[in-house]
Amino acid sequence: MFYFYSNIIILILLFEKFRKQIKQTIPFGELIAIAFCIENSFAPSILFAYFSPQHFIQGDAYFIDYPVEKFLLFSTISSAIFAISLRTKISNDIHRQLKDQQTYQLNPIQIIIIYLIGFFIQVIQFRELLFISTITYFIVAISLLTYQHKIKTLTYFIRFSGLIYLFFESTQSGMFGSLISGTIIFLLYTTFQFSYKQNKSPNIFIFYTLIMIGFITLAFSQHFKASTRAEIWEGENVTTTETKIETILTKYSITEIEFYRAGASRLNQGWLVSLVMKKSEATKSFQYGKTLVDAIFIAIIPRILWPDKPEAGGRENIKNYTDLILRSNTSMNIGTLGELYVNFGVYALVALFAYGIFIRLSITRLLNNLTPSKKLYYYLIPFVFLGFLPSGNDIAMQLTTYFKSYFFIYLLNKTLS
Repeated sequence: MFYFYSNIIILILLFEKFRKQIKQTIPFGELIAIAFCIENSFAPSILFAYFSPQHFIQGDAYFIDYPVEKFLLFSTISSAIFAISLRTKISNDIHRQLKDQQTYQLNPIQIIIIYLIGFFIQVIQFRELLFISTITYFIVAISLLTYQHKIKTLTYFIRFSGLIYLFFESTQSGMFGSLISGTIIFLLYTTFQFSYKQNKSPNIFIFYTLIMIGFITLAFSQHFKASTRAEIWEGENVTTTETKIETILTKYSITEIEFYRAGASRLNQGWLVSLVMKKSEATKSFQYGKTLVDAIFIAIIPRILWPDKPEAGGRENIKNYTDLILRSNTSMNIGTLGELYVNFGVYALVALFAYGIFIRLSITRLLNNLTPSKKLYYYLIPFVFLGFLPSGNDIAMQLTTYFKSYFFIYLLNKTLS
């Protein structure tokens, strides 16, 4: 239980910093640190504390295939170090700058056109333009979330329309990643807009109540996703959404820990990190920075100049640095912590601190260069850092998203200037 409570303390400190800063800015650093802690140390500490520790040690799927106490010590210290390195101080009074500025607003027709451009690029699967497709979706999401109309009902309908669409899409495809990401972005922007307009931090009781509701919703979504996929992918009898919800609520109680097991297992990036630690220590084969150098070149050199450039993604990392065998349609990755361990072993803690400093300096550079005329520019800044949020991404994937997004924001900044 020691590691579970230690992670609770780390998360509370991060959430408090987040709550206090969000009246001034969107706390990107704290958000990245929160995601890292939840995936790498908090989720595995829940599983170890509450679910069959003897099986946990034996390495059941989504548990830990490594001495558990040793892993939890390493991962918990990693979360604390990463949180410290990402503490961001913003010199500009962003609240004052943005308070009276009007956001350039796309009308519904423009939003639909931008969405269709992104959808078309995605359908034709032209690899060089897929990133543009992602950008268009993000612009559409931000345009919906910041939409203002003199008829308030229409404003709220348009702001919620994106989530409604993502929910419908998820129930049809069985893929819920976009819905979860969209919900997080929706809550983040809604909280920020409310806080800076009111010029005060969110009420502490309401804030933590919403966090608890978020964890409950995430746990519920895992059960809902399982039944939806069973129907779509395995041909089980189709039931209505209402029936699925009723079945889940009959089978589980939100006051019982078993309800949260599937959610904790889904968030647990630690089991993949543990596989990396096990193989790296057994073979004594560390990369000493090689994969990081490769990641930088993969991120900054366009494929048009490097036609056979390796793909940023996880299957090769899983194959090379763990003993896990993936099915042909499964996509996983060793993540930030796993990749740093592959390179430096326990000295990954030092590398993680340096990586956090790099991200923090990038955040402060973008935010401190903000001027009052660039409210749209500010709303799009989170796109630069979205690649860092899933700590399950490898560093090549994170840096590729970062450099492309930074270049896009740079061009936008010049255009708005």
